Amino acid sequence: MSKTLELIFLNAANKPVKLQIPDLTQDVSEESARNAMNTLLETNVLNPTTGKPVAVKSAQIIEKETHIIF
Repeated sequence: MSKTLELIFLNAANKPVKLQIPDLTQDVSEESARNAMNTLLETNVLNPTTGKPVAVKSAQIIEKETHIIF
């Protein structure tokens, strides 16, 4: 099963800006996710085409399971 960490920010237009980190190998606590997201905002390293993130919205782990049929 593959896990992806998805960090969701808001841009100045209050639209979601998503950053996905694939192949998650360890659990992530709310505190560590919030701290990492705040650090990303403070250091101003994200510059997506959808607009710079200005606020933290949420974080989630997406689990993908593949079942081979043949």
